[in-house]
Amino acid sequence: MVISVLKNNNKCPKVVFELVPMDRERRMFKHFLQTDISYFRDAFYNAYPEFNNKDINLEDWLKQKWFENKKKALESKKVYEENWQKQESEFMFALSQVINTEWFDNPSEIKAYLSFCVVYPRFLEEKSFFVHWNSNFSRICGTVMHELTHFLYFKKFKELFPGVSEDQYNGHSDIRWILSEILVSIILNDARIPKLVSNEHKSYNAFYEHKIGKKTIMQTFEDKYKTMITKQNKQFDEYLTWAYTYAKKHKKELDVVR
Repeated sequence: MVISVLKNNNKCPKVVFELVPMDRERRMFKHFLQTDISYFRDAFYNAYPEFNNKDINLEDWLKQKWFENKKKALESKKVYEENWQKQESEFMFALSQVINTEWFDNPSEIKAYLSFCVVYPRFLEEKSFFVHWNSNFSRICGTVMHELTHFLYFKKFKELFPGVSEDQYNGHSDIRWILSEILVSIILNDARIPKLVSNEHKSYNAFYEHKIGKKTIMQTFEDKYKTMITKQNKQFDEYLTWAYTYAKKHKKELDVVR
């Protein structure tokens, strides 16, 4: 196993849970209800079938939902905070070792917005992401771990590939976004990451269903990770360099989240 030279400098940003501002909630609902990506759009219509009624007023609906549930959401906020803080330092340090880069200390906080959204967008520039306000902590913990991994992953990606515009990190058909979604579960399933949730970390189902040659997409990247990181004691830098080169060559085959 790789021995990292990184040290725990206690400068990791802290996750802060907040109720999502109404204007952001509205924008995210509008975006996902209208997106061309059926995977996201269907998640919203399945969770909230009332939106099949085209006459429904989104803003009024959200105001009513938050009026009815704000007290419970604040109780959830307290539970999430108390439980996450117990394991935050251990996870953050382990993740920095696996990805082989220090955490940024500016900003000093990463905001987790409690929301009615059933898809959890992240915002790399401002270091924030969405979680559901009404879920068990194990599931919320998995979401937090997933999104934090993206933040540190893209920090590492920028260090290795400074010539790639950060605008290319977020497009759902862009190979930079696709690769990050493939690798996040592989990173979190590394034995050095503390097992804070009971289930194995997973990515989009399509990556486990579609194949390149005889292997599924996930098998290809998982097997190479085991070879390079576990068997050959390579650093994550070398693995990510291989993965990005491979992904660019197979962009068409990897673009499967629809």
